[in-house]
Amino acid sequence: MGDLQSDIKALFIPRGTIKPARDMEIVKVGRSTGETTGTIKDIHFRFITEYEGVGKVGFLDQVFCTRYSNGGDSGSLVLDRKTKKAVGLHFAGFPDKNGVMGSVFNPIDQVLEALGATLVTKQSPKPPIYKWLLKQKRTRRANNTLIT
Repeated sequence: MGDLQSDIKALFIPRGTIKPARDMEIVKVGRSTGETTGTIKDIHFRFITEYEGVGKVGFLDQVFCTRYSNGGDSGSLVLDRKTKKAVGLHFAGFPDKNGVMGSVFNPIDQVLEALGATLVTKQSPKPPIYKWLLKQKRTRRANNTLIT
């Protein structure tokens, strides 16, 4: 198990949350596509999609953006590029009413409320054991003792 990190790989630590707005420029780092950007086009997007083994599922008041994702990016935190605040949680790719493929995210405040969670907005402190291990490693290195 690695160290806990507050920052988003290749970006920054979110500075809080912000409500989505049309024409807001967003950024996310996803597993499949890495760092990508997009623009919010609709903040009250609704659609129906089919999930295997479940059937049709409808979504209301989602956020539709220009395409910034591919399969495997679901769960990526979406951030406002200007304020560096979290705006949503990516979960789908879907075409708009004209058939233009885009990316869809849930507004972050709704996600956090539903999960009873808060967003980490500052660097996580290293646990005391980490500091002790680091001190031991430095001491042994100074004494030319190998530590793994």
